[in-house]
Amino acid sequence: MSDTELFERRRFEEVGLSMEIHRTWPLESTPLEGGLNTYQRVADTLGLVFLRHGQRETFEVFVESLSDLVTTVSVTGDEAIAFCGSAARRLTLLQHRQSMGVYHWHGKDLVHSQSPEISTVISLVAFTHRRLPVLVGYRIPSQHLGDYRAILERIVESVEPIV
Repeated sequence: MSDTELFERRRFEEVGLSMEIHRTWPLESTPLEGGLNTYQRVADTLGLVFLRHGQRETFEVFVESLSDLVTTVSVTGDEAIAFCGSAARRLTLLQHRQSMGVYHWHGKDLVHSQSPEISTVISLVAFTHRRLPVLVGYRIPSQHLGDYRAILERIVESVEPIV
């Protein structure tokens, strides 16, 4: 498929931005406190590419939400950049989730299994547009990053203000 067949520009009027989306990945959204999380699941990878906006959509709140008792997050890149005509911060994170025992119902039986250990790369740009915090980026298991990095970076870099 050509680029024009794979990508389509979408407008997000509520935040005044547009970006390319991948035509073969469903576009979904979830309401956030005072905003919206619009995302596409990256085919068969557990990855996501996202555009989030809302009063609480700052990089501090986002990063804080990523860790728990079995998950650690480390910053592997942090730089000040210009994005959409504004000062922005680009973060690259590595999220590592330990393997752990889990229980689930299989019919009427409670079954024990082991969840796999997983490392996820998260790349995001945090900026403000129309006085509203915005996060745009992606998260993808590290073993799939090489296959999808160019596409994910293209989508992130395609974000621009609606004029």
